[in-house]
Amino acid sequence: MNLLKRKRKTVYTRGALLVELLVALSVFTLIAGISAQALSLSMFGGQLAAKKEGGVQLLSEMMEGIRGSVESNWSSVYAVTKTTGHYHPVLTNGTWTIAPGDETVILDGLSYVRYFTVNDVSRDQVTKDIETTYLPAHDDPSTQQVIATVTWPDAEPVSVSEYFFRWRNKTCVQSGWTAPASSGVKTCPDTTYVNSTNITAGANLELCPGGC
Repeated sequence: MNLLKRKRKTVYTRGALLVELLVALSVFTLIAGISAQALSLSMFGGQLAAKKEGGVQLLSEMMEGIRGSVESNWSSVYAVTKTTGHYHPVLTNGTWTIAPGDETVILDGLSYVRYFTVNDVSRDQVTKDIETTYLPAHDDPSTQQVIATVTWPDAEPVSVSEYFFRWRNKTCVQSGWTAPASSGVKTCPDTTYVNSTNITAGANLELCPGGC
């Protein structure tokens, strides 16, 4: 009788150990699976962060190029096709200029595309604040809104909006009024003009509201 009990106890102990082992293996497998998934997500998140960091870097570089071009030549942004036109800055012989179209940049093996658009700006006639909606009647030719964007495959683009102001410009001297009239943005030393109404040219140039 005691021998039978010992045999039953031995069988029960072995069975309990087997169940415990199976439970432990199941728990280990579950933890390993979760850890692998977490590691995979972490690596994927790290890759996304690295790609976005590259996009932000290219965006910052583009904005610096735009600032450099605006400081040396206001018309580089003022004379472009507004809202729909795509442009990008180009560094040539140490000088930033503006070129039409998108620019493709390869960074760490990934192809990025960057460009900027320009919008006209209007100001409230009383407060002089920039208006949310552009009104041509309140146009401020000394302020332009630039929206720069960088895109890359399988990700949301990054963009930034900044207002640029005409505060540093070359001054052209109007030395004569015999050149044919013309309109548009002037580039020194161009001294053509739109019209010469109420202007009398002589030894001294006079501007007279009703004629001289």
